[in-house]
Amino acid sequence: MSTERRSTFSRFMSGEKSSAPISETPSQSPGVFWPEHFLAPDIPEAIVWTFGYNVDSLAGKNMNTVNDHSRDLVNRLERELDDNRPIVFIAHSLGGIVLKDAIKKSENVRLRTKMIIFLGTPHRGSGAAAWGQILSTLITIVGLKPNRQIFKTLGLDSEILNRIHADFMNLLAGNRIKIFSLQEGRVLGGINRKVVDNFSSKLDLPRDMETVESIDANHMQMARFGSKEDEGYRVIRDILR
Repeated sequence: MSTERRSTFSRFMSGEKSSAPISETPSQSPGVFWPEHFLAPDIPEAIVWTFGYNVDSLAGKNMNTVNDHSRDLVNRLERELDDNRPIVFIAHSLGGIVLKDAIKKSENVRLRTKMIIFLGTPHRGSGAAAWGQILSTLITIVGLKPNRQIFKTLGLDSEILNRIHADFMNLLAGNRIKIFSLQEGRVLGGINRKVVDNFSSKLDLPRDMETVESIDANHMQMARFGSKEDEGYRVIRDILR
C-alpha cells in the first residue's frame, strides 16, 4: 500500500445481540476496538472509518431493511468522505449484504472501492431452503424465533438476497475490485456447525479476483480481536499491508 495516497477502511459490525460497542463484548480485552487500537497504528498511512448499523433491528426494535441501511451507508460515505481516496471495505456477516447493496447506489463510492474483505458473509444459498437455514441461525443468535415475516420485514427473503447478489456480481464484472472472502474455520457452539458454510461465504470468482481463506474462529469470533497476535487480525492486517 502506497504511503503517498491514503486509503479509507470501513468496518461493519453485525450479528451482535446488543448494540453495545465492540469494546464491551466479553471475547475481547476491555476497551479494545481493534480498527482503532490495532489497525490504525499498524497502517498509519490509512484513515480508519467505521460504520455500524443498529443491530437492534434484528431484535424487533428497529425495522430498517437492508435497503435502508445501505442507503444510510452511502449517504454517510458521500457526506463524510468527500475526497478521492481509494476505499477498502471490511464487512462481517450480514454487514456484507448491506455493503453489496450499498455499493451499487453510488458511482463515486463504486469507482473508489479497490478492495473488499468479507468475513463470514452469506453471499448465496443453494436454494431458498439453504438461505432459510443460514438466516434462521443468524436470527437465532440474536435471540429471536425466526419466521418468514421477520425475513420479509428486514428485507432478507431469498428473492431479495438473490437479487442483491446478482447485481453485485454484475457490478464486479465491470469494476476491478479485489475480493477476499474469509471463512469461519470453527463451528459455533450450541449448533455444532458453521453459521455460514463454505459454499455460501465465497463468490467463486477467478483467483486473480477473489482470494478465499479460512480463519481459525467461529462466526462470532472471526471479527473480534483482543490482541494483535490473534490469527484473524494478522490475516486482515497482512492483506491490507
